[in-house]
Amino acid sequence: MPILFVAWFGVAWYAIPISFLSAGIWLLADLTSGHTYANSAIPAWNSAMRLGFFLIITFLIIKIRKLLEYEQATSRTDFLTGASNSRSFYESLKVEAGRSARSGRPYSVAYIDVDNFKTVNDTRGHSIGDELLLAVSSTVRQTTRSQDIVARLGGDEFAVLLPETSGAQVRPAADKIREQLLGLARQHQWPVTFSIGVVTCNGLCDPDEIVRQADYLMCEVKRTGKNSIAYGTYTKEISGP
Repeated sequence: MPILFVAWFGVAWYAIPISFLSAGIWLLADLTSGHTYANSAIPAWNSAMRLGFFLIITFLIIKIRKLLEYEQATSRTDFLTGASNSRSFYESLKVEAGRSARSGRPYSVAYIDVDNFKTVNDTRGHSIGDELLLAVSSTVRQTTRSQDIVARLGGDEFAVLLPETSGAQVRPAADKIREQLLGLARQHQWPVTFSIGVVTCNGLCDPDEIVRQADYLMCEVKRTGKNSIAYGTYTKEISGP
């Protein structure tokens, strides 16, 4: 039981010395029990078998634990970009929405679309398109704060959850994201720009609806010329780009 407990809940590799210690203690108990053996090598053989069993169990538990951790990580991570996936993003958004409803502190959601992404795929190939998406994800994560959640919602669309960020605070943050992304596109000579919709919640907001409103603003930017940012406040009239 100590070996299983340490391998699963503690520092997994500590279970190896504990296995040796357990086998040694068992051997000592055998030698001091007064039991007689037909051959003096039998206690050592028994101890070696126990140690082998303990180590097999240890390595199996470590392997199972690693596989479980990997499955948990991949179930919340976009396979291509390494950003959070849609499921993880909405889970985090619901938590933040609940926190905001209790505290009254604002938060903002930015919805980002890569303009002309299909052109890149069609003219330069899907491998370059994948490289672009990976670079976009990396740039947004490097530009935002550690507490912000960056997610790929699908295709060439990304979202950013900015906790405790008011409408005034989100504007320079969104501008910085767009500037960095445009610089990335120029650096690689990718013929893309970025349309962004940003919505701020100042209290009680429906998580799904705030994303829908941010998506709507992003679509308005694309409809009116692309390559800009539109800002709005949840349940209030939304501004143009």
